Amino acid sequence: ISTRDWSSDVCSSDLTARREAALALQLDPNLAEAHAALGMTHYLERDYALAEKSYQSALAANPQLALARMWYGLLLAGMGRFEAAEAQSRKGAELEPLWFMQFQIWGNICQHQGNFSRAAELLARAAALRSELYVSNLGSRVTVEYRLGHTESAVNLARQVRANFDVRPRGSADPQAIYVLLKTGHAAEAEEYARQVMARLAPDRKS
Repeated sequence: ISTRDWSSDVCSSDLTARREAALALQLDPNLAEAHAALGMTHYLERDYALAEKSYQSALAANPQLALARMWYGLLLAGMGRFEAAEAQSRKGAELEPLWFMQFQIWGNICQHQGNFSRAAELLARAAALRSELYVSNLGSRVTVEYRLGHTESAVNLARQVRANFDVRPRGSADPQAIYVLLKTGHAAEAEEYARQVMARLAPDRKS
């Protein structure tokens, strides 16, 4: 489950976030938000043990901090502890029932767990809560619909991902859409789409 799409909205850089969180904790060791931010920097560095410790400290300081619940659930899912991850996501959604990202992450957790029916419900709810298109949500739903055997819906969603090619963030929406198009008998369309993605990546690789 990728966080690079949206973690930049919270942390301008891992180093800056760690420095600012550490400074905040010097001023107030019980500041839950600072513990949570520190946990995210550890998570992005794949230091899961320290990330878990920071999230636990955040929730000890403020059990009602939905952001910490969401991020902790994400961490637990990455460690394969899906039952505990769902518990954190469920609590986070109870605390912030109108925050689309709570349901996006919860849906992704269910997706990776293989609970595709539940993932479809949660991802649809996430989409309904956001006024602007979130392409990463479309990408997740492409895969979920395909896994549920809803071929027509999966293909339509894949085409929506491509139709919104310039909308960011994208996460892994493009490879998910290309994969489903390829697996559902639309090889020429998938290959053309893949070339489009590679052409967009080419300038980034030269820089």
